[in-house]
Amino acid sequence: MLEGYIGFVRKVRSKLEDVDFIYLSSIPTPLHASYGKSRIKLLEQVNQIVQSLSKDLDSPQSRLLFADCASQDFVNNKSMYLFDNQHFTPTGHKKLADVLKPIIQSCL
Repeated sequence: MLEGYIGFVRKVRSKLEDVDFIYLSSIPTPLHASYGKSRIKLLEQVNQIVQSLSKDLDSPQSRLLFADCASQDFVNNKSMYLFDNQHFTPTGHKKLADVLKPIIQSCL
């Protein structure tokens, strides 16, 4: 998975050198939690890897911004999810937008 992400970044950068990327962390939704702790652990590992890659300013992936959505309190509130326990309600999306807004503004 990481190789695909890095490949995607490099391909886009070959055409658009100055583009910023914002990676939204994998969110441990109630659906993920229903698969057990190993699924949540996997999401945490993916987030840690991408976050560390994003911090490496000397890498070809510089200008990668990591939006740590998984650590936000609202993601643990089941009322923020639709019936499928995977997708946000409009209120959940509003809270996600509040997290992303300052990150997006920093790219402008």
